[in-house]
Amino acid sequence: MTYPDTGFLVSLYLNDANGEAATRYVERYGGPLLLSPLTRIEMANAFRLWEFRKLLTAANVRSVLRDIAEDTASGFLNE
Repeated sequence: MTYPDTGFLVSLYLNDANGEAATRYVERYGGPLLLSPLTRIEMANAFRLWEFRKLLTAANVRSVLRDIAEDTASGFLNE
C-alpha cells in the first residue's frame, strides 16, 4: 500500500504537469493508495482553487470528487 501526498493525488486526478508521471506510477505499482481524511480535505481545497482560478468549472470539480468517491468505494483509494 502506498501513502501518496496531496500533490501526487491532485496530479493523478487533474492530469497537471505531473499527471503523466503519477499515472505511470499507478500503472507500474498499482494500488491501493492510502487516503487520509486530511489529504481528502487538501485535495478538495486544491480542486476549488483550480475552480477559483478558472482552470476548472464547478461541474469539473463535482466530476473529480465523484471519481474519488468511486475509487474509494472500489478500494483503489483506501481510507
